[in-house]
Amino acid sequence: MALTFVFTMVLLTSYTLSLAEEKRYFGKLCDKSFINPYTCKMMMNRLNKLQSELDTCRLRNRECPNGWKLFSDHCYLFVYTQITWMEARTECQNKGGYLVKVENGQEETWLTSQLEDEVWLGMNDIQNEGHWRWSDNSFVSYNNWRYGEPNGGRGENCLCYCKAICGMSSFVWNDRPCTYLTTGYVCEKKR
Repeated sequence: MALTFVFTMVLLTSYTLSLAEEKRYFGKLCDKSFINPYTCKMMMNRLNKLQSELDTCRLRNRECPNGWKLFSDHCYLFVYTQITWMEARTECQNKGGYLVKVENGQEETWLTSQLEDEVWLGMNDIQNEGHWRWSDNSFVSYNNWRYGEPNGGRGENCLCYCKAICGMSSFVWNDRPCTYLTTGYVCEKKR
């Protein structure tokens, strides 16, 4: 009977309190010996289990922020505006992400299927000519350079997806001056 009463009280207050607040409230009842110690322990264990299940569900079902698209546990934001590579990198950082880092063919296929125009990607050789790195300074393990690219030497140090300007029917990787006003950029972040 006492257990049923306590459980009913927990359920009724859960409509207005968070689970953490519920645990604090229930803990105070237990501390003041209003409830049998065995019942307190059992209910606190149940509340802890519920919290764990709730946390797991939140992580599993966490979605991307509004306007971002989900692919393979990462969120992507496609922005179409005239912008330099440095400005695009800063914009992505301000949004809690980074300029997109293409790590495999599946990601590349998905990205190019989403593109509406040419965009900046996160790779560059600004620090060391010919040694391309992602903007987080990680090594490049996958690439899809257009035939003959990169070819810009010291004048073209940033990567973009190129199509029409490159005379191609699909998007390819092209090096370009970082100060060039490309038509957009793609930000990425972990979900």
